[in-house]
Amino acid sequence: MFLFLRLILAHFLADFPLQPDIIYKLKIKNLWGQFLHALIFVVCAVGLSWPFLGIKAIWGLFLFLGASHFAIDCLKVRYVDKGRAKIWSFLADQLLHLGAVSIIFLTGLKDLSFSANPCFLERLYANNFLILFLIILIISAYVIKRMKILRGSQ
Repeated sequence: MFLFLRLILAHFLADFPLQPDIIYKLKIKNLWGQFLHALIFVVCAVGLSWPFLGIKAIWGLFLFLGASHFAIDCLKVRYVDKGRAKIWSFLADQLLHLGAVSIIFLTGLKDLSFSANPCFLERLYANNFLILFLIILIISAYVIKRMKILRGSQ
């Protein structure tokens, strides 16, 4: 569960605060924008998984998550994100991304944990309540706002 929460946080960071309008418009416009967005997610995932970067299997997970993030966004932009279905495509997009991150539960990486040293930053990183708080903060600040905007555009 430890790494799962950090990967969920990486997803929400990449999909909301780190996806300003310019990146969103680039993502809608072409594959390079979708690639850039997926790369931002992978960078967030790597950054939030720093204690485990020496484990070879985690790099395969990053590759899978980056490719799935790219594919899900490509499908959403190409086939789903049209007209009246925007709110449902947004929710489906988020559920598919969360499902992709959930693949971790099928691997041995689900059991990873981190023992913090007395270092303040390591204690913050190891605090699951802080990670959950940040996830909830992003959801409340961005996701709810985005759903209101989408509901109003229908």
